[in-house]
Amino acid sequence: MNSSYRSISTRTFTLICFILLSLRLWIGAITPLTETTEARYGEIARKMLETGNWVNLLNTYNSPFWAKPPLYAWLSTASMYLLGINEFALRLPSIIVSALSAFLVFITAAPELGKDKAAIATIILISSFGFFVASDTVMTDPTLLFAVTLGLCAWWKNHQENQPLWAYSFFVAIGLGMLAKGPLAIVLIGMPIFFYLLIHQEWKQFFAELPWIGGIFISLVAPGIWYVLAELKTPGFLEYFLLGEHIYRFIKPGWTGDLYGNAHTQTHGSIVIYALLALLPWSLVFIARMIRPQKILVKEIKANRFKQFLILWLVTQIIFFCLPANIIWPYYLPAAPAFAILCADQINWSPATNKRIIFSSIGLTIALALLGTYMLKKYPENHLKSGKSVVEKYIEKSTKTPGELIYLSSKRLFSLEFYSSGKAQWIRSTNSLHDFLKNKKNFYLITSKEQFNELPSEIKSNFLIEDRYEKSALNLILLIKN
Repeated sequence: MNSSYRSISTRTFTLICFILLSLRLWIGAITPLTETTEARYGEIARKMLETGNWVNLLNTYNSPFWAKPPLYAWLSTASMYLLGINEFALRLPSIIVSALSAFLVFITAAPELGKDKAAIATIILISSFGFFVASDTVMTDPTLLFAVTLGLCAWWKNHQENQPLWAYSFFVAIGLGMLAKGPLAIVLIGMPIFFYLLIHQEWKQFFAELPWIGGIFISLVAPGIWYVLAELKTPGFLEYFLLGEHIYRFIKPGWTGDLYGNAHTQTHGSIVIYALLALLPWSLVFIARMIRPQKILVKEIKANRFKQFLILWLVTQIIFFCLPANIIWPYYLPAAPAFAILCADQINWSPATNKRIIFSSIGLTIALALLGTYMLKKYPENHLKSGKSVVEKYIEKSTKTPGELIYLSSKRLFSLEFYSSGKAQWIRSTNSLHDFLKNKKNFYLITSKEQFNELPSEIKSNFLIEDRYEKSALNLILLIKN
């Protein structure tokens, strides 16, 4: 590694990355899909594989899911096609794109700060608590993170090196972002670049160094084909997705137009707290290094345009998500690569101290990951919100005594639908259960113990409890009509 000292060797760096990513992959392979996000997106991908409908995401077999573009689902569906319908296959694409994001951090930081600090930045990213959790989770955020990271890293490298590969990669990133999250990706990629160009007045260079004709086709026209097809197959998609999901969700606190749940109303600026917690333990290291004479920091920033770009990358993402009230914690992720590089740059104590900080932080992440996994397995009734085991019990029972599966719940439980291969039917009311009792001879019912106890005695008398204890925080029980 080209630096005055080496905090970690190349071999150690490679081993650390392998251990962290393998550990996360292993945890993902043995952990059931949980409510609500993972189970919902997992079931959407499973339906895509089952139906062969690669254009529309499906909320139910008869209704579309308009809230997100299809990139994550395409990747997870392709993975399940190759590897089977299981948690490992579903989550594998997320950790692949997360690893690619970490790789982009390394190759972008190495020419600017040296390979040693680039390696530390990569380790900081993949060992931070939030990234570790999100990196192997079935949701849209890992693909968005990759698109934003690719866009900003590609633009910077092309701005410095003027290479067609990076110029076209910049537009590829925008196209991927459009398919990962929508127009929001353009905003997240564009903000740091806009303010950097504004500060340095390099607009002519910006327009001269990019292949705009081919780039616009890659970034907007190609993804636009999917948007048009989705609208043609399910009219109303564009209005809901572009206005509802990209404007109303962010400017209207408690937005009530959400077709698929409730808007996550938080105090403005909550993203700062989420980011500080998700970036642990490294956020503490970063804060510790910032407590020093401000003149030195200002001098360092003024002298280094790369650091200026990173600060703009970090600050614009955080400020942007301070504005809306409807946010969730993974929204901090697009800022994480910039933080990782900046934090690595500030870790410049003595070599021995650097090593202690790096290895103790990695050890803390690994220890907490193993502890969390142990708690999920040892005490699932307190921590695991999944219906996997009760569906497995139903499958076992129904081979001997066939019957349909319904579940009575105030909200939709996607894990029941995923693990039953879409067979579980959701009913919300006692009246619907009455109808099933009248029209069905044999069927199984899943509900919570609390809901079952609240049923009228004349309904409860129709059921035998097949499984009194379900190892899940959902506290579900399996019943059969007698």
